Amino acid sequence: MGRAQLSKSLRCCTSSRLLLEGQRDKQTRAAEAATRCFPRTGKAHPAELRRRLNAPSTPTTNLVFINDTRQRDRKVVNELKYVMPIEDKKIISDIGDYLMGRNERDYVLFMTGIYLGRRISDILQYRVRDLRGKERIAIPERKTGDTVLLPINPHLQKIYRQYFKGRKDYEFAFRNSRSRQNKPISRVRVWQILNQAAEAVCYKDSLSCHTLRKTFAYWLYMDTGGDIVMVQEVLGHDDPSITRRYIGIDQQKKEKAINNLRF
Repeated sequence: MGRAQLSKSLRCCTSSRLLLEGQRDKQTRAAEAATRCFPRTGKAHPAELRRRLNAPSTPTTNLVFINDTRQRDRKVVNELKYVMPIEDKKIISDIGDYLMGRNERDYVLFMTGIYLGRRISDILQYRVRDLRGKERIAIPERKTGDTVLLPINPHLQKIYRQYFKGRKDYEFAFRNSRSRQNKPISRVRVWQILNQAAEAVCYKDSLSCHTLRKTFAYWLYMDTGGDIVMVQEVLGHDDPSITRRYIGIDQQKKEKAINNLRF
């Protein structure tokens, strides 16, 4: 090999090595920057890491915002795992009145939750055609695959007739009014709506999206004279003991027994 060819070969090897090192440095810098934005876990979010590899000049403040949002959502979920039903019908009425005065959609969502007792993830997926003019709603059982027909309370039917006037069948029933697209509001937004209403009517206990379903089940139990088996079947629970814990009946009995102790 001549001196010229050798020199050319060395230059090629050097260029390849520098290019490889540059790519490695680029990945390392992106990983370190992303990791600094996730101090609780020490791990970089994969989607953000990939985005940084393609656009290394993106400011880290966006990542911090995303992390803060996710922490807020996790906080919402953790805080709302242990909530009780609303056991005062006056509070239910006050929250309904407050929401009706502010936003009809939020009022109808609240009434749907306490009258139908469905999970909020199911309620948010309802479209106008699923509820308008219906006396019953079909509820698919996830475990058995059967379909249960749940009656829609006449008072709720009346609310729907007014609310759905002029609406298209394909629209989501609880549409995000700030979006040009046809999509429902989020669970986090529902949580915000409920807690703003609770604060307005001076309700001190924690509220979550599950509060609506628990309130429905609690008052169904109370108004049927304590028919826990019927409530269990409506909720789709495997055992009555699960339903008693779910609506707080066992806890009430324990507290009453302890409070009635006299020595």
